[in-house]
Amino acid sequence: MSPVPCTYGRSPQVTTINSRPAGTRVAIYCRVSTDEQAKSGYSIADQKRELLQHAEREGYEVVETIVDDGYSGASRERPGLDRILELAETGEMELAIATKRDRWFRSRLYRLMLDEDLAEL
Repeated sequence: MSPVPCTYGRSPQVTTINSRPAGTRVAIYCRVSTDEQAKSGYSIADQKRELLQHAEREGYEVVETIVDDGYSGASRERPGLDRILELAETGEMELAIATKRDRWFRSRLYRLMLDEDLAEL
């Protein structure tokens, strides 16, 4: 059974998938930090496939697929996260989705900081 994708929008809290209407512009975010993760069902290809299927079911418009391959969830310094913030700042996307919350960050504090950054846009 696939996990429900975790979403980030322009609000300071994680939103539920069902709260966004069809046509919502989304960015897909995928991350693996180790080869072991990739082998155990967290591969970039698996994440992309699951998120694209979810976006299609919900009627979302995928504006970009962003990948941080080999970056730790413990770090805030990732080009993919920077790109998510750019897309949100310019209004090119309304929502970013990932397969699990830990794809964003391992640390709750870092997730809260991302929420605040997005809320300030």
